[in-house]
Amino acid sequence: MAYKISAKTEKRKSEKRSDIIDAAAALFEANGYSLTTVKDIAEAANISIGTFYLHFKNKESLLENLYDRFISSLQSVSDY
Repeated sequence: MAYKISAKTEKRKSEKRSDIIDAAAALFEANGYSLTTVKDIAEAANISIGTFYLHFKNKESLLENLYDRFISSLQSVSDY
């Protein structure tokens, strides 16, 4: 049986995911990708490491999401 996820829960999940990506982006900029650990990202986003892995498979997966968000923002700017 599949469970329905409420719109409120989906919104919170999306916001948390965005917060994690924002924290990672700041750390990647400050320390570089290779020197930034999942633990660093979790601490900066005020989440547990387990919560990180609920949202992302690994650090590379997070980087792919960050890249996709960056490309989307470039596309939206070029639409104007």
